[in-house]
This record gives sequence, structure tokens and C-alpha cells, in this order.
Amino acid sequence: LPLAVIWRKMEPVTAEVCASYLYKWMLQESEAVQFSVDIGDFGRPLQESNILQHLNKFCAGKGAHNVGCVQYGNGATFYAMKDETGSPASVCIVAVAEIALGKPETVGVLLYLTVSPEARGKGLGPSTMSEACQHFLSQHEDLNRIRCIVPKESTIGHRVCQQAGMSKDGTNTIKGGTVYCGYSYLRSSNPVPTA
Repeated sequence: LPLAVIWRKMEPVTAEVCASYLYKWMLQESEAVQFSVDIGDFGRPLQESNILQHLNKFCAGKGAHNVGCVQYGNGATFYAMKDETGSPASVCIVAVAEIALGKPETVGVLLYLTVSPEARGKGLGPSTMSEACQHFLSQHEDLNRIRCIVPKESTIGHRVCQQAGMSKDGTNTIKGGTVYCGYSYLRSSNPVPTA
């Protein structure tokens, strides 16, 4: 079936919905896959309350959160692509951030993207990422790009970014000893609907 027949439109959801599904799906994964999703940010042993607490750092009114050279401000949006039953089949979190690599720049940052184990292999990752980026840019007209990082060894992660319309920007970041490659979803290269 065509993707449009199987999946409903992506829509904003709450941090609680994202935390619930991230927890449920991550429990089904190996420790290595869990780490590739959250880089250890959710703590171990994995608990839904820890995931929600971490996600709430990015919610409006919760204050800024600093990670290395990136300062996350208020303004995260949580998205879900729903299946035919109305349940989330993927979740994606995008936030506004100030990046201090070279000259400071305010950009969107795609923090997490997870697809349910049952929905994988159907193109849902790239379509969720692309729609979330388009929606986020339409809500933040002052932003010109959305960045994300992918572990250098993650063939799937690189493929998802490329299929979503992201361009590798050549920036490598090391966090916890792992090398990451940067990708950008550029407003100038991708059609963005007006809000």
C-alpha cells in the first residue's frame, strides 16, 4: 500500500505521549540501539518518568538547557505520525537552539526520532523527519535550518537523513567517545508551507 494510505498525517503531540511511546519502543531494543536513540540522556535503567523529565527540559516555560556548545531554549515541539488506529507509529522532537560552532547561530535541532518496531522498513522515519522539519520551520520563520547529528557508523541514520531531504554539513562532533556527523534540513532546499 502507498505510505499515504497506511499512515495519517503527522501532528504535534504532548511530551507525555512522546515519553510513553519512546519508553515502550526502547524497551524492545538492545542497549546499543537504546544508546543510539538517546546517547544515554534518559538514564539507565530506562524509566518512563526519566524520559519525561528529560523531555520536559525542552518544553516552553521550563527554562534553558545547556549541552556542550548547544544551548536549548524554550520552544520544543513534539510530533507523532499516527497509524490507521490513531496510535503513534513514530515520534520526533525538534527544539530551538543556539549553536556556538564558529559564529553563534540560532537553529532548530532535531533531538530524537524513533519509529515503532512494528512500523519499521516502510519509509516512516524519513517522512516523519521531513514533515516535522517542515512544520517546525513554518512555525519559526526566523530559522533557516534544522540540524541533527547521527553516529558515524549508523548506516540507517545516514540513509534516513538523506531520504528526509537533509544535507550532510561536514561537522563531526564527539560525545562520549562516539563520532557524530552533522546533517541540516535547509529552508532554502526544501519547500516549507506557510503557517
